[in-house]
Amino acid sequence: RFVMLSLHVATVLAAHPTLPTSWTSYVQEISLGNVLESEHFVDKPTAANPSAKWTNFTDGSCQRLIYQTSGYDTTRYLYKCDSVSCCHEDDTSGPIEYQIPNVHPTALAPVHSLGKRTITLFDGQDYEADAWTWKFTAQNFTAFTQETDSGTVLLRWHTAVFGQSFDNDYVNYKAVAEADLPAFLASFHPPSDCRVSCNDLHKKGQLSDSRIAFLRAEQPMQRPMKQPTKQPMMQPTFLEYVKEKSPLDTCTGGHQFCCPAPQGDCNNCPDSAKTGDCCAKGSCCCA
Repeated sequence: RFVMLSLHVATVLAAHPTLPTSWTSYVQEISLGNVLESEHFVDKPTAANPSAKWTNFTDGSCQRLIYQTSGYDTTRYLYKCDSVSCCHEDDTSGPIEYQIPNVHPTALAPVHSLGKRTITLFDGQDYEADAWTWKFTAQNFTAFTQETDSGTVLLRWHTAVFGQSFDNDYVNYKAVAEADLPAFLASFHPPSDCRVSCNDLHKKGQLSDSRIAFLRAEQPMQRPMKQPTKQPMMQPTFLEYVKEKSPLDTCTGGHQFCCPAPQGDCNNCPDSAKTGDCCAKGSCCCA
């Protein structure tokens, strides 16, 4: 009995790689298509060592910077989007942590090895990947990685929640070398003269719905979500739901993001996953 238990623990707590916290990649991202991304993730960011991420459309049409200098001080910026040179939105969530696992303390999310898997990325190439999976509350994560001479490479980030699944694929993923970190960090510094509110521009019709959604997309998770509950037979309509909700009831808690609702109807989301901002887009609030 003791031997069998030891083998079981060894399987659950399988040794897994650690992903770089500073990286660049060509990414096929959920709802965005193909974009160029670079990220420097810090668990406890400071002004001297911020947690930051660039997401840029490859045609140069729009760029987003997420810049976090503390647990409560985060600003998101849009550059060259529509006819807007630069605008910002304060008090938002910081960059998502792409790590194995992305839960703290890590003991809350034991990592299991799924062995080798062959996956095809958006460059049309097949890759043999190591698959690692873990679960936290209602959400499952699977990271597909590959070991190279320069370290661990992320190939695919898969998440599933409430019967919906989403993939981000990574091509030409590269860790930033220690010697290049100072220049890499400097690339995230926002301009001091970007004083215009993105929300104000959106209200004036100068910033499109798609751009404001891009600004607010990819919200990370810092608190566990409630387990989905059985829905009552009679559910309120979307308009009735919004009237009952506070304007502050938004999907902006850490690691949270709006994900497509079943049949594009917010009424199909569990009560714990309904927020006014996501419902307005036919989405659930996921984490």
